[in-house]
This record gives sequence, structure tokens and C-alpha cells, in this order.
Amino acid sequence: MEGRRMFAPLLFANPIRTMSAAIPNRKTVLFVDDDAQFLELLQPYMERLSRGEWEVLVASNSGAALSTLNSRPVDLAVLDVHMPVMDGVQLLQLVHRKHPQLKKAVLSGFVDEACRTRSLISGAELVLEKPHDASGYEALFAALNELLHTQSEQGFRGMLRKVGLEDIIQMECLSRHSLILEVVGRGNRGRLYICEGALVHAEFGQHSGEAGLQHLLSLTGGEFHHRAYTDPLKKTLESSWEFLLMEAVRQRDEAVGAAAEKAAGEALASAAATPSVELPPLPVEPEEAPAEIHLEEPAPVINELVVCSSKGELLYASQSPDPHERCQLCVALMEAAARLQPLLPLGSLERVEFVSVSGRMLTRLQDGQAVFLRANDV
Repeated sequence: MEGRRMFAPLLFANPIRTMSAAIPNRKTVLFVDDDAQFLELLQPYMERLSRGEWEVLVASNSGAALSTLNSRPVDLAVLDVHMPVMDGVQLLQLVHRKHPQLKKAVLSGFVDEACRTRSLISGAELVLEKPHDASGYEALFAALNELLHTQSEQGFRGMLRKVGLEDIIQMECLSRHSLILEVVGRGNRGRLYICEGALVHAEFGQHSGEAGLQHLLSLTGGEFHHRAYTDPLKKTLESSWEFLLMEAVRQRDEAVGAAAEKAAGEALASAAATPSVELPPLPVEPEEAPAEIHLEEPAPVINELVVCSSKGELLYASQSPDPHERCQLCVALMEAAARLQPLLPLGSLERVEFVSVSGRMLTRLQDGQAVFLRANDV
């Protein structure tokens, strides 16, 4: 509950209130606020200002709002920021994911830059301050009505799932669009400025330019939003978008390869530290004095090395006749380890080894990767 308002309290038990039967071509607007008195005042005032063109619904909590959105078409949802249980921004994020085509606005008793930024990133198209007098309500209605009647750009609206950021960038550049692509991931927020299909500026955390673009493309998950294009303070990218994308992806792949080689090196060190099979003593001729024999620890000879992800994606292979078969073996072992862990609550299974007289096969499972190693002792 925010702001200072002068009206007589008028409570209602049902969190959803509607007017009479819908009139054709009316716009449906849903206001969500935990202040019942504010909603009681707002509903008839907005309908009067709209001259019957709006059907105004109200909800006093997030559950009632979600129920309304799931049960009937709504053109615009206006959400209060501060509400119990689930605040307005959390509700906004949920509504944006379930109803990406719905127009959304946020109301707050006090709009600061943090509130505005968080709301816009979460899917709001307007962030407005709550009205306190007649002129404020008229200004609120004018802004929301303009948003309602803003024609959507041609094309499809929706959500893309499991799509790489480079694919999104490529589509925008090929279409010669101008926009700002806001990306949220790893607790940081980044921006990529695209002007008529050209990459002109990238920033992520403390990085900008090509370094910022590389950090953006290194994200394996997150969210992105389109914003209207404005010129950046400084243009940090000059090469063609094709070259910039290829270079950033190349550096990302090199970083992944370096991580795989590091994991492989650790696996080799672990294999070398494992005691080898003890050899039996050599026979000695009875007529001769026993000769002193020194047996050195045999260094393992690596015959095969494969590194893969937890999903079976090949990351590195050396001298392997069928690396994809080894990846399938590693995935099967990881799945078996996951099934065994609840039955044997002694910790996670990190290593499976088969030892023979001539050598060993070792599979190491750690940090979402698997390393398969086949080595001979001599």
C-alpha cells in the first residue's frame, strides 16, 4: 500500500470485481493492487474517463490476478509494485513469461531509477507513479490509453526457449533492425546496441566493446528483452557483425577447450598417482648369488582420452577410435551414479575404474563433465 489518498474506505470481500456484460470492441484492463480502497475508487473513475471504451477489472492479490489472466482475455495489466507474498515485479516476471503478448505497466508510489530499471527489464512497457488527485488520474488514464492503442509492430511475439544468444543477434542483424538487446545472466545485466543491422556497442558488467560481446556470448542461459534503440554514449564496435560474432564464438570455444584440457590433465595426474599392479618376483638361478633388482614405477602410456559434458556433448578427444561411444558410456555411468546416490548416502560417485594386468580404464565424473581414460602400465 503506497501513497496518500483522500477517500472514504469501502472494502469488498471478493478480490475480483467486474462491471456489466462486456461491450464489443471494449479494451479490457486489469488493475492489481492490495489496497482495496484504491481499487474501489480507481475502477469507476477509469471507466468514466474511457467513456465506456474500457472494461476495468480489479484484483487485490497475485492469485486473483493470475486466475483472471488464465480465464479470460485481457489487453493490459497494471501492477502495483509493493504487495504482500509476491511483489509486483515478481508477478510481472511471471505474467511476462506466461503471457508475453500482454501489454504491461507498473504503478509505484515512488518511482526511482532502480524501480524503473527492474520493471522494464522484467517486461513492463510503462512505469508510472500513482495518482493523488484528479489531474493525476487523468494523466494515468491518458498514458495507459495511449499504450492500449499503440499498434504492435508487424511480426510474431512470443518466447524463444533454448536458443543461443548468437542466433538472436544473427536474426536481428540479418533483418537490419535497430534496437537494444538487454541480456540478464550470472547476476549481471548487459546491453548490445544494434543499429540497422550493425553491432555498434556491447557492455556487460565492467566490460565493453569486443570484451563485453565475448562475455555476453559466454552466457549459457538467462533472459533477453528488446528495447527501443537510442545511440550509446560511445561506439565501441566497428567491424562487421559476422566477423565480431565469429571472433567472439571462437574465443568462447577456445575457453571451453582450455577448460576441457585442464580437466583432462587432472585426470591424467590422478591416473598416474594410482598404484600400479604389483609384479611377482623374478626367479633366481640357485647356483648364482641373487642379483639386486630395482623396479621403477612404470609410467602409464595413454592410449585414449575423451572429455564430454553431462549431456554427452564431445568436448575433447585424443586417439579414440569412437569418441561418441565413449561419451554414451560416460552418460550411462553418470545416470547410474545419480540413481545409486540416494541408495548409498555416502557422497557423490566421482570415479569408476577397471584394472587389468595390462592396464586400466578410468572414468572420472566431476563438475558436470566426464573424462574417459584408457592407459597401459607398460
